Amino acid sequence: MALDCGKPPYVETSKFSKIDYRDIPHKDIIQQDLEGCTCDSSDNFLSGTAYTNCQSEPFGGAPITLDNVAGDISSLPDGVPADVTITSFPCITTSSQQVDFSSSGFSQFPNLEEVRFANWVTGPDGFFKFADLFGEGSLTSIYAPRLTGTQSLDIFISDNPNLPSVDLCALMEARSVDIFRNRELVDVKLSELTTVATFIQMIDNKLLEQLSLPKLRTTSKILIRDNENLVGISMPVLETSSNQFWVLRNPALQTLCAPNLVDGGIPKFPFDGVCIGDESNQPSLDADLSSLVTGSFTGFSDDCYGGIDPPTNQLNATTVCGVVPDGLFTTAGCSVTSKACKNTKKTKKGKKNKP
Repeated sequence: MALDCGKPPYVETSKFSKIDYRDIPHKDIIQQDLEGCTCDSSDNFLSGTAYTNCQSEPFGGAPITLDNVAGDISSLPDGVPADVTITSFPCITTSSQQVDFSSSGFSQFPNLEEVRFANWVTGPDGFFKFADLFGEGSLTSIYAPRLTGTQSLDIFISDNPNLPSVDLCALMEARSVDIFRNRELVDVKLSELTTVATFIQMIDNKLLEQLSLPKLRTTSKILIRDNENLVGISMPVLETSSNQFWVLRNPALQTLCAPNLVDGGIPKFPFDGVCIGDESNQPSLDADLSSLVTGSFTGFSDDCYGGIDPPTNQLNATTVCGVVPDGLFTTAGCSVTSKACKNTKKTKKGKKNKP
C-alpha cells in the first residue's frame, strides 16, 4: 500500500503517543517497529535478524553510525552485525542527531537491507546520510514516512548498488538534497518538498526515468545531469533557483516542465547561472521555461545552450520555450504541440505565453 502524504498524519494510540496514521493499515509494520519497546525504559534487542533500538536519542545523542550500531549489536546475546538485515529506531520522534551510514561501516553489515525510522518527524540537524562508497552493502529500503525536515537537514544518498527507491514523501524542507550514483534507483518521492535552502542534485542515477517535484517553490541551486534514462522532469510551481539552474547530459530527456521559473540565477562562480543541454546534448527535449526572465547563461560548457560564449540578447533554442521580450529564451522553441507541461497551469505570477 502506497503512503499517502495528503492527509493529516497522526492518530492517537495507547502504544505510542502519536503514530503515523499511514502505518495503521500495515499491522505488520506497527508490530515490527514497536513490539517489545517501551521507549527509553527497555533494552535494545534482536529478534531474528532484526535489530531494534528503543531509545528516543540512541547512543546518548551521538551521531547514529554503523559503527555505533555494530557495537550495540555485538553487546547483545548472539549479536552478530553481519547477520542483521533490519535496523529499526521506532522511538526517535524529535531528535536532532545526525545519521551517517557510510563508507567502511557497510563492510560490517553486508546483509543490511532495511533501515527504519517509522516515527521520526523533525529529522537530523545535519546529515541524513546513506553512502555505500565501496558497494559493500545490500540496502534496499530507507523508511522514514513522517520525516518533514528542517532548514539544517542534509539529505545525502549515494552509491547504494541495490537501492530501488527513495521515499521521503512527507519531507517539506531541507538544507540540501543530494542523490547520486544509485545504479538501481528507479523512483524518487519528494511530493511535499517545498523549500531547499542550498541545492538539489540528481546525478548519474542510471535507471531513473521520472523526477517530479510538484511543490518545490524555491532553492538556491538545481543540478540534474548524467541520468542516462531520465525521460521527464516536472517542477510546475518552481519560481526561484537563485544561483544555478542546470539540466544537461540527460540523453533520453523528453520533457522539462518549469513554466513558473522566473529566476534561474546569475553566475557568481563558474558553475552558476542557467545551463540547459542543447539539441545535441538532449536531442529529444521539449522544455517549458516560459517565465524565465531573470538570470543569465553560465558561459561555461559547450553542452549548454549559449555555450562558452552566451549571447547578450535572447537566445533562440529549438527545444526550449521561452518568453518575449524579456526572457532568456525566445519563443522559437514554443509549439502548440508542446507536451512539456501537459495539464499544468501557470500561477498568477507567470506570464501567459502564446506559441
